[in-house]
Amino acid sequence: MKSLCGVTLKMVIINKDINTAGVPCIIVLNWQSGEDTIECINSIIEHVKADFKLIVVDNNSLDNSKEIIQSYLVNVFGGVGVYSYGGDLREEIKAGEISSRRVIFVKNSVNGGYGAGNNIGIKIGYYLGCDSFWILNNDCVLTSDALSPLLQMVKSDGVGFVGSVITNSHNVIECYGGARIFPILGRTVLIKTQDLFEKLSNTYLSGASILVARRVIDDVGYINEGYFMYFEEVDWQFRGITKGYKLRVAKNSKIIHKSGEKIRGHTYYYYRARSSMLFIRRFYGVMMTIVSLFFMIITEAIQNILRPEATIWTIKGALAGIYSSLEEDYHDDNNK
Repeated sequence: MKSLCGVTLKMVIINKDINTAGVPCIIVLNWQSGEDTIECINSIIEHVKADFKLIVVDNNSLDNSKEIIQSYLVNVFGGVGVYSYGGDLREEIKAGEISSRRVIFVKNSVNGGYGAGNNIGIKIGYYLGCDSFWILNNDCVLTSDALSPLLQMVKSDGVGFVGSVITNSHNVIECYGGARIFPILGRTVLIKTQDLFEKLSNTYLSGASILVARRVIDDVGYINEGYFMYFEEVDWQFRGITKGYKLRVAKNSKIIHKSGEKIRGHTYYYYRARSSMLFIRRFYGVMMTIVSLFFMIITEAIQNILRPEATIWTIKGALAGIYSSLEEDYHDDNNK
């Protein structure tokens, strides 16, 4: 056993090289939370039984995340493909001898948000021949092999996206796979049971843990980068549904998600409202967006009557979202 940055590491002998074609790609995105990322990866090493490619993307952290993550990866995996992203992705992959490396660590030159950061990992895995892509939030921890049930489920006919059962650190279910959208309110409500997820409409899988089949990239494209935070995985899945892909939850894939225990600040309220308006404008039209804006503000004001700043940031975000939805670049789904 060994300790790094306060995280106890279980040292495991792991081959530093791998034949990437046909294996799943695990993508972990970091922004200024290196210790969380290390804990997440350490739990992957300890519990995942399948062969995998690991791509860690740092979204231009300004703290010491890049240094401690790179040190950890080299310490555990030995040979690690490391490069700074900022140009032609395919050419950078060809120029660097990283195609056979089990682990690639990307230092992004900008923070483009959840979609942009994960797209870098997906594209690298796609170009190297991976057959599926597991996006796992860096504030998630595995206590069992959560990947194998996802891989088994995604083989089912027509399935394009597979989610996990997500709990908090007290083993209380946060959501069974994901949530349901109420467009008239501009809000989502977490789903707690398998029965509800399978019966309800307007459901989606949480982006904290979602496995996506390679064929989805071929047919649907990548994550829309116009959101920055929140709803981008919902947009992706709704586009997939229109192409005939199904959403499923692997009930034996269980992870702990720590973010639900953090205090929400103005960034949360701003981007949640902004992204909600972007999404509703795109998938439900102008009239629903106007109605949703009204009810969102009323609901937020009532729920946060003792925190008026939350309502203020919600209004700012919602108006910014409506404005952004009119811009052409928002509609770019970053297809290959």
